[in-house]
Amino acid sequence: MKLRALICVVAIFAVQAAFAQHTNVANWRLMDKYSNAVLGRFVYSSTVSPQWINDSDRFWYEWRESAGKRFMFVDPKSHTKKPAFDHDHLAAALSELGKKPVVGNQLPFDAIEYDKDEKTITFTVEKQNYEWNLKDETLKEVKGDPVTAQSRFGGRFRGNFFGQGNNDRPTFDTAPDDLAFVYMQGYNLFVGKKEKKEDDADKVEAKQLTTDGVQFYEFRGVNYRTYTLGDKQETKTRVPVTWSEDSKAFIVERSDGRKIKDLWVINSLSDPRPTLETYKYAMPGEENVEQTELYYFTEDTGELKRIPAEKWKDQTLSDLHWC
Repeated sequence: MKLRALICVVAIFAVQAAFAQHTNVANWRLMDKYSNAVLGRFVYSSTVSPQWINDSDRFWYEWRESAGKRFMFVDPKSHTKKPAFDHDHLAAALSELGKKPVVGNQLPFDAIEYDKDEKTITFTVEKQNYEWNLKDETLKEVKGDPVTAQSRFGGRFRGNFFGQGNNDRPTFDTAPDDLAFVYMQGYNLFVGKKEKKEDDADKVEAKQLTTDGVQFYEFRGVNYRTYTLGDKQETKTRVPVTWSEDSKAFIVERSDGRKIKDLWVINSLSDPRPTLETYKYAMPGEENVEQTELYYFTEDTGELKRIPAEKWKDQTLSDLHWC
């Protein structure tokens, strides 16, 4: 009996030692296995991102599932939801015109654009624009800028959160004219402007727009970019904003999480000993959650002003765009 107990104790210690040794090494291969890119092939669409049609309440969205993807059209006033077009007919026309096989549930584009009368849609395949007549179901090649979906911050999507654009355009913090840009430093917002587009060094004089920024009361930063301000080069937090088409104004969100309580996690991979990390996290049912504020800036006034957009308790804002 004593020998059996001793063997059990030794086995327990061996398991604990092996487990401790395993958790001290980051398993990147396992992380990649459960990454968003991998799981996305099995989860498909889980939310709807409405793409508004002209200045109406109607919108289209792309929906992905195991059977393929579909473009859907929604008219809230008439309570209508239907396919935006006949996918199989369009695929057949695109196959004939583009000289490549295309199937209806795997169309080689992710965005469409309705014309003013909503009689045709335009889309882009391999840098070539096509126009599809919704009534006659005829397809033809047309010229124009690449058709892209709107970002969640409004306006055309001109790059992802890490600065890698899908059509070689600047990302959210940079204005459409490629001259003005927005960033955050010390929790406060700044706007700068280059003298010319060819100035790769981004040598500009920046203007500070806020002075009351503190930790957890800040603008939504995305990643980092190095700007040369005068003779000093510093790394700033880039901020996603919604620019007007003339690059003279923008809208920006501000997050207030100062009243949210702390939560903790133990970093078991820290060397030589685990460390305690603290962050803000609102638990279900708690009164204090993140609050969102909306601001706008105009070049004419040079000031950042708050928009009285509060209507619902603990509301969030999305799909901001200029009308």
